[in-house]
Amino acid sequence: MKKILISLALIATVAVSCNREAVPTGDTTPEGYTYTFTIEDGETRATLDNDGVFWEANDRVGMFLEGYTGYANVNTSNQPKTVILYSRSEIPAGSYAYAYYPYNAGNNDKSAVTITIPNVQDGGSVSAMPMVGIPFHVQETVELSGSSAQTNGVIQFLNLGAIIDFRIFSSDEALTSETVQYITFKSEGVPLAGDATINLAALSESLDEEHLALTWGSSFHDQVKVNQTAPVASSEEDATPIYMVLAPGSYLSGTIVIATDAATYTFPFSSKSLGRNKLKHYNMDISDVDREAGVTENIVSLPYGEAFTSTRGEFEIDGGTGYEWQFRSTYGATANGYYKDPGASSNTRHDVVTSLISPWIDLRPVDGAKLTFEHAANSYFYGSGNVPDGKVYVKCYSDDEWTPLDVRFPDKPSSGYSAYLAVEQDLSAYAGELVKIKFEYTSTTSRAGTWEIRNFSCVESEPPAPVVRLGWLELPAWSPSDMSGTSTSSLTDLYMVKHFATMDGTRQRNYSCLYDPEMYASYLVAYPLCTDHLGSGRTESWGYDPDVPEYKQTMVFPYSYGSGANHPTGNFTDNFYARGHQIPNADRNGVDEMMAQTYYMTNITPQIQNGFNADIWLDLESAVRNVAYSCDTVYVVTGAAFRKKGGSETISYITNTRYDQKELPVPNYYWKALLKVTWSGNEVTAASSIGFWLPHDDLYGESFDDSKYVVSVSQIEQWTGVNLFANLPASLQSAAEGNTSWNSFRSF
Repeated sequence: MKKILISLALIATVAVSCNREAVPTGDTTPEGYTYTFTIEDGETRATLDNDGVFWEANDRVGMFLEGYTGYANVNTSNQPKTVILYSRSEIPAGSYAYAYYPYNAGNNDKSAVTITIPNVQDGGSVSAMPMVGIPFHVQETVELSGSSAQTNGVIQFLNLGAIIDFRIFSSDEALTSETVQYITFKSEGVPLAGDATINLAALSESLDEEHLALTWGSSFHDQVKVNQTAPVASSEEDATPIYMVLAPGSYLSGTIVIATDAATYTFPFSSKSLGRNKLKHYNMDISDVDREAGVTENIVSLPYGEAFTSTRGEFEIDGGTGYEWQFRSTYGATANGYYKDPGASSNTRHDVVTSLISPWIDLRPVDGAKLTFEHAANSYFYGSGNVPDGKVYVKCYSDDEWTPLDVRFPDKPSSGYSAYLAVEQDLSAYAGELVKIKFEYTSTTSRAGTWEIRNFSCVESEPPAPVVRLGWLELPAWSPSDMSGTSTSSLTDLYMVKHFATMDGTRQRNYSCLYDPEMYASYLVAYPLCTDHLGSGRTESWGYDPDVPEYKQTMVFPYSYGSGANHPTGNFTDNFYARGHQIPNADRNGVDEMMAQTYYMTNITPQIQNGFNADIWLDLESAVRNVAYSCDTVYVVTGAAFRKKGGSETISYITNTRYDQKELPVPNYYWKALLKVTWSGNEVTAASSIGFWLPHDDLYGESFDDSKYVVSVSQIEQWTGVNLFANLPASLQSAAEGNTSWNSFRSF
């Protein structure tokens, strides 16, 4: 979509919400206060488009309003467009409302709001133009919900960025056959993009340029890439506009690099000045500078995919006789070395190596990329030791050799074909490069199996977060890329929260949890357990986890989920989902402050009450405490799992009908991993571990120590993608985490 119109002052209205979901209406609206804001002047938003600037559904506007921090989604279905804030607290008349766009979950202080200008942008869709609102007063305190709606304020937005409109053309007709791929604007050490801050509170006193200026820290980008294809035109009048948003400022020197599908063109510059809320036109004739020849082969940009259901698409075949590869509607790209030669009367096996190779995939404009595909094979595809007769490689344009990728293959079937295995491979290490992917198939005159590959895709992604590794024995190493596929979450907003409390007069760790606000659940809760933690009684103190924003949690206090949690089972027709602790209060009821923290919402997930929470799971928790009485410390990790890694289990949801109406995914499994160690001074000299993996079901009458539920810690690691007990000495991990004997662990 071409962007041709800039608005320098926008009018819109916004509000803040503590909830991720839309505010309920009608009879389902909880008791509370409702603040209604109306968007004026038609479709307005700071984005560039043929039709002007406009708001789109689910645009998020951040706001500070008398202690509230959060966002509201713009409702574009209403005319005029509205945003409604539901609050359980009254917001007094005259309160200042401060707004900004786009929303940033990390903003909790209106005097230092983070505004982000991305350093890699998608041309034709500038959706992150930073803006702030002129503060306004809420007109008057509203009555409780049910009163007539009223408008609480209108706000004017001011753009904070500068805009360049590039028009790329050539006076040399020979160059007009090329196509622009991206443009890079690079200054010499001067901020162009990244995270900057602005003081919203100061805007209530003055709107001068000083208060509207972005404040940069030590972390910023001095170059911006805009990723957009456009033909090299024969004149500036015919050129397609390519827009870039960057920080205002004066730039003494730098370069503008234009990359086409065949070459790069570098324009040096000096003394450039870009004002806030200003648009500058750069008409650039690429025939004016030297041409640096680039890749002349086919280049595809992200996202790129091939289903292989009828053709090989942009892929090429290398090696073989031409009979090995077929492209079929159900099975995709199918490689098989067992076929009939011309003139032969029957099929024979062939000694052949053949490859299916992608075009150059352009990862130059991105910081992260992800490769996905599905593949299956028959039993003849595997040789001695079940080694597959296929490999997957990657190669950069600057490389002479192919590099093998560590791709998981389907398990060898006993006969026939395996199920399709979904593969997800992080390619972020190759960001900034042109790459090819190769599927290499081998057959011999004695063995010629079948390999099927379908739904190939390469897309931009966030670079994987670094592996988190902490010193305590109970804590794991984890990364979003390793956990990919174990839930429906994007895994981009995880919280590793550590809770502390006072015990025996000293501040000590209580427990840590890896919380995902997209699933409203912690994937794991890790803690040490010894007899000093144990007591008796139960003092319930349900509440939000103070280390995670409240709107990113569900609310189940003072009561449970409501009618949405009804769940009849085979043994109990009146069954329901209870508020299940991952670290039970009984593991901390010897220390009141520690026990109170077990009632945080980040420790709670929906658990089937009868037949699970009150039965087999309760028995397992009691058994773990019994272990603590027989040793100095047992290190415990409890987890909730939605899918096994590589699995496709259906995830069910319940509605929190009593409170916030949130849709909550229900774990399909719960698990525990336990570790005991022997110390010599400050060194661990021996270790043993054990795991339990339970399907989340009505298991009334069954025992947790049944052999089908007792597993090794290594098995849990494979299913969750988490490296448990990562701080255990490497020399001890393999043997300790391979144990599957509950009796052996207890007697260690």
